[in-house]
Amino acid sequence: MFEGSYTGSIGRRLEGLYNANEPLAGTSSIPSRLPFPEIGEAQVVYGDDKSNYNALSVRVQRRYSSGLTFQGAYTWSHSMDDASAIRGDTLVPQNARCISCEYAPSAFDVKERFVLSIVYDLPFGKGKKFVNMGGVANEVIGGWQIGSIYSVQTGIPGYPTPGSDQSNTGIGQGRDRLNATGISTVMSSPGPNMWFNTAAYSLEPFGTFGSAGRNSFRQPGRNDVDLTMLKNFRIREGHALQFRYEVFNSLNHPNWGTANGTWGATFGRVTSTGIPMRQMQFGLKYNF
Repeated sequence: MFEGSYTGSIGRRLEGLYNANEPLAGTSSIPSRLPFPEIGEAQVVYGDDKSNYNALSVRVQRRYSSGLTFQGAYTWSHSMDDASAIRGDTLVPQNARCISCEYAPSAFDVKERFVLSIVYDLPFGKGKKFVNMGGVANEVIGGWQIGSIYSVQTGIPGYPTPGSDQSNTGIGQGRDRLNATGISTVMSSPGPNMWFNTAAYSLEPFGTFGSAGRNSFRQPGRNDVDLTMLKNFRIREGHALQFRYEVFNSLNHPNWGTANGTWGATFGRVTSTGIPMRQMQFGLKYNF
């Protein structure tokens, strides 16, 4: 079976946060740049953010009489928004006077994802090609099923920040962005020592907003193979005991964690893994 589909959605009048009394960026004292110097921060919930999502998906499924079933699914998509949640990738925009400047890939945007799942009923035991008998032999070697899920996907976006209040607005730390140099962030051979091209950014002068876009580089993706082996022991009608042996990240492949997006000595480096290394577990499940 082959299936192809397009999915699209738009969001309008989405909630966001901004400081209605945000000072202008500058080097003078912060109170002198406040629109209303007699009051402090004025956090406002507004409803003017927008989003859109577009995706093309294909799915292929095949079943064989031998007990083998596989299914593959690929999605090519893109999600854009002004803010991914009211408290999403950044609490407030870099510049409250330019909400449209926040329009960029969503914090959760995954552009490509492929998943392949395989299930195979082993041909042993009662009613199967080999050792077609009941009794003890069927209870030991019959009814086994093995399966695997292989998933690979591109990374979510990352937010480049100076790590300090470069805009000198009093609230810029963590939401100010770096300057864009015009160089691509993409590297031909990224690695944990440098995941994206750090030359794509520079530290903006004190008292200014950064020119780099929100969520303008990509974090490491994921490449993972999980395995499972299970057997169902029928107890009586409607009751069965299932034994499972599962291996997560079976190839022990390192899936890198997030690259450091804060300007400094470790800018662009990855110092952790995104998922644990190989893990194995046994389980029993009673179905009724």
